[in-house]
Amino acid sequence: MATSNPKESSGDKTEEQMLLEAKLKEMTTEKKAVFDATREADECLRQIRDEETRIRDRLRQIEAQEIKERQRIEMIDELNVLRRENSDLNESLRKLKGTLQRTTKYSRTQQKEKREKEDEIEKLRNIYSVWKMKFQKPKDNARMSFCLKKAHERPSCKRN
Repeated sequence: MATSNPKESSGDKTEEQMLLEAKLKEMTTEKKAVFDATREADECLRQIRDEETRIRDRLRQIEAQEIKERQRIEMIDELNVLRRENSDLNESLRKLKGTLQRTTKYSRTQQKEKREKEDEIEKLRNIYSVWKMKFQKPKDNARMSFCLKKAHERPSCKRN
């Protein structure tokens, strides 16, 4: 689009244009000053953020160490409780084994006494048979001798 003003086409600038251009230049300078000031503030803010990050990281690290220490102490306490329980259980087991051993020994004694009583009963039956024969059939001397002999013998076989 061609302008009708001969001054504009010749490259001559009007006073208003020169004022506006000077104003633009001034604004550019002001913006640069503000950017410079802002850059310093931004750098200061960045340093503050970095320090905050370092502090938060250290706090997290300290909290993690405290948690680990609490867990370690809890585990040691639990281990000590388990050791005491284990010791108590071992003592109970030892007592139980002793009781079982005494019971087994008592059972063996009872079995031995039972065998002796059975042997005594057998002996008394033999004596009874002898007396019975003596009063019923005095002529059967061979049977009576056998029974008397059996009655006075101690059975030598062991029963389980």
